[in-house]
Amino acid sequence: MAKRPGSAGDPLWYKDAIIYGLHVRAFKDCNGNGIGGFPGLIQKLDYLQDLGVTCLWLLPFFPSPPKGDGDDVSDSTSVHSMYGTIDDFRFFLAAAHERSLRSPLAGSSREGDACWR
Repeated sequence: MAKRPGSAGDPLWYKDAIIYGLHVRAFKDCNGNGIGGFPGLIQKLDYLQDLGVTCLWLLPFFPSPPKGDGDDVSDSTSVHSMYGTIDDFRFFLAAAHERSLRSPLAGSSREGDACWR
């Protein structure tokens, strides 16, 4: 079986990756409040995979005072409540990995944390 460009088995995955950057807040609202969240993003993973996406680059989704458009993170170990819960994020990550989609996190301080596997 041929290795898919950007797949998890490829140590140079980023060189051929098709990276789709998105703001969770603006991507897919699934509860009618006008704000996207991880549950909505999960619903669209098959669509993104069908587009050929191999990596989802998420804009900051951590709790943050509304001063720096998400760059002023107050807790990098949690999820802003408007986007869902940490369990929603974990479910998203598992669902993405089932589809061989990577999701690196911006602002990571350690090389090993650069891509949640």
